[in-house]
Amino acid sequence: MNNKSIPSVSTVTALVLALTLVLPWGVFADAVVNKLDTTPDPAFESATILAGEAVTINFYLDAVTKADAPGCNATGNEPAYLTLTPPDGVAASWAGYPAPLQFIGCGVDNVRAITFSSSVPATYSIEASAFAMAGGKAGSVWDLTTAQFTLIVEEPPATNNPPVAGFSWLPLTPDEGQAVQFTDESTDSDGTIAVWSWDLDGDGAADSAAQHPSHTYLDDGVYHACLTVTDEDGSTATACHDVTVLNVPPTITCLSAPVDPVNIADTVGVTVCFTDPGLLDTHTASIFWGDGTDTTVAATTSGGSGSASGSHTYAQAGVYRVSVTVTDKDGGSDSAFYEYVVVYDPSAGFVTGGGWIVSPAGAYAADAALTGKATFGFVSKYQKGAKVPTGQTEFQFHAAGLDFHSTAYEWLVIAGNKAMYKGTGVINGQGQYGFLLSALDGDAKKGVCDQFRIKIWDLGAGRVIYDNQMGAADDALPATGLGGGSIVVHSGK
Repeated sequence: MNNKSIPSVSTVTALVLALTLVLPWGVFADAVVNKLDTTPDPAFESATILAGEAVTINFYLDAVTKADAPGCNATGNEPAYLTLTPPDGVAASWAGYPAPLQFIGCGVDNVRAITFSSSVPATYSIEASAFAMAGGKAGSVWDLTTAQFTLIVEEPPATNNPPVAGFSWLPLTPDEGQAVQFTDESTDSDGTIAVWSWDLDGDGAADSAAQHPSHTYLDDGVYHACLTVTDEDGSTATACHDVTVLNVPPTITCLSAPVDPVNIADTVGVTVCFTDPGLLDTHTASIFWGDGTDTTVAATTSGGSGSASGSHTYAQAGVYRVSVTVTDKDGGSDSAFYEYVVVYDPSAGFVTGGGWIVSPAGAYAADAALTGKATFGFVSKYQKGAKVPTGQTEFQFHAAGLDFHSTAYEWLVIAGNKAMYKGTGVINGQGQYGFLLSALDGDAKKGVCDQFRIKIWDLGAGRVIYDNQMGAADDALPATGLGGGSIVVHSGK
């Protein structure tokens, strides 16, 4: 016979005990067994299955009646039989056949299917026998014929369990521009993970092959981050999470404007610079000039830094507090202000004053409780064609022994009945001190009296020495009325 293997079939219910199978074929005469084989043409000698599987073998029996029998349909004749005893470890079944199994006719190949199964890997030799009862006598075997084949049961290949993907990240809600640390938490119950592939921004492309990558998001938003892991047997698993990245507002790092007083005929320029970790952000800068007008300009950015500039021409002399707000495309903003832009009109006039006030409590920084009479006298004006005013300022707070004398002026602003000027001087003939004097020329007819303020500070240390409106903004209107004397703002006409 030829060697030929047959494929395995679905596992059938196995018999747990070794059985002797007796399958009769009835021929109504004493039978002659011509052939018993496992296939009519060609024959095979072995079958191979995996442990736990089953295979069905077709047995073919060719039996005819004896020559001296009265005929195929004669009564009282014995059938032919097929017997098989499976070895230990092999179960055999023939479910579905009626008992007894008989056939009518002569010279016919008859197939009987037997299913074998085993859960024990080994090589088994199986033999089937066919015989007829001689002369119809029990126990008397006629024409005994056998057929053998080998059943090979192999160990099933090892089953690979796929990995389980998982990861975490910190911080949980990162800012744009902030490094995010991702930590692989994947497992593999029967092996190791060999490959990591991270898509950290949800665009479908791999961003890293590291096990624990770090990633920086350049803009705010919700990013669908995914990790795909592959074990050493090629099985894969994927885990995904949404990472919410927060917007970070820009930060103003500088704001520049003219330090020196600006002639009213000239244009004032302001430049703001800033940083923003959101590298994909765009920005605008809004400049509020302090005179009720504003300008919005587009900023230029590169590599997380940006700047914007604007210009303005003032219609009136004055001391202006300029503020700037930088806003990114997501609405985040930062603001800063510049104190002060001084705009003067050399043709607007000059200011003079003299008299005294009652210095309020808190005005003298060295002794806040100290009060009393303080005297003053001043003149400030622009000479024709000059950019810096000239004049002289005296202030004495007698209770404190403070005697201030100006040494230079920086600027003078006349706006209607208000005047403000700035300069430097000495206290009791020593040191270097800055001063800012504000004066209001009142209108007696309207019940508005003259008002005076002077602020003196140490130029080196920056600390305030005296201010009779301590804590007020530098551009605040003077609010200390005169106890005696007068202030006059002279028209330039």
